[in-house]
Amino acid sequence: MISILSLISISAFSQYQLQGKVINKKGEAVSSTVHVVELDQQISTDENGNFTIDFTEKGGYSFIIYDENMLKSDFYVTIENDLQKLSFELATDEILNEIVINIHKNCQVDTGVIAKESYSEDFFKKTTVANVLESMELINGVQPKINCGVCNTGDIHINGLEGANTLVLIDGMPMVSGLSTVYGLSGIPLSMIEKIEVIKGPAPSIYGSEAIGGMINIITKNPLFAPKYTVNSYISSWGEWQTDLGFSNKIGKKVNYLAGIHLFNYGGLHDKNKDNFTDLTN
Repeated sequence: MISILSLISISAFSQYQLQGKVINKKGEAVSSTVHVVELDQQISTDENGNFTIDFTEKGGYSFIIYDENMLKSDFYVTIENDLQKLSFELATDEILNEIVINIHKNCQVDTGVIAKESYSEDFFKKTTVANVLESMELINGVQPKINCGVCNTGDIHINGLEGANTLVLIDGMPMVSGLSTVYGLSGIPLSMIEKIEVIKGPAPSIYGSEAIGGMINIITKNPLFAPKYTVNSYISSWGEWQTDLGFSNKIGKKVNYLAGIHLFNYGGLHDKNKDNFTDLTN
């Protein structure tokens, strides 16, 4: 009886199958990530854009497909037959090479070639810190500086220029002010970050005078693909204690959220170099 029930279960699981292929507007295959909302399931296509998903029930299903540039396209598919073959054409597959800005007269901006360094999550896992500010110490030409010995706030210098000349973005959106940069860099948990892009020098100054020294773009994880729970803890021999918590989940079928908590505690008094000043802010 047990073996019969097992056979029935396997047959029911693969009762309906969808064989899909992701293409762009030119009909070319695109490597993508496919997310089925109702099943809370995500798979990656092969190099030819093909994927296969099994369904246990007929009905309508919402598909969210992300291409290599994380551009999203939405689809709604009705599963009716035992085997269905469909092609999914992505809505956006072109990247602009130039932008025309109309102010008082036509002005053309050529993006040209900008040297951009990208640091993934694996790079920051090798560091012994749990926040963005201190993790920048390993990047050549980027120097985190502590500006206040009382409140432990700091900024980031690029190529020796002051922190006020460094533009900090989160998912392409600038922080509201210099003050938010000062406090925000110490409080962004690394568990929420997918990668960090760094541009050194005046190339990104088209964004404003705050980017004369360079630009740092902090790209957070996609809530659809981020781990539900992450924990990163760090304790130093001086008694510094940091804990980094990350959460991702969804509310209903349409709302996905990503949240992080960064905890820091230090209460010691250390003056190793005997200059009558504590080496770490209390």
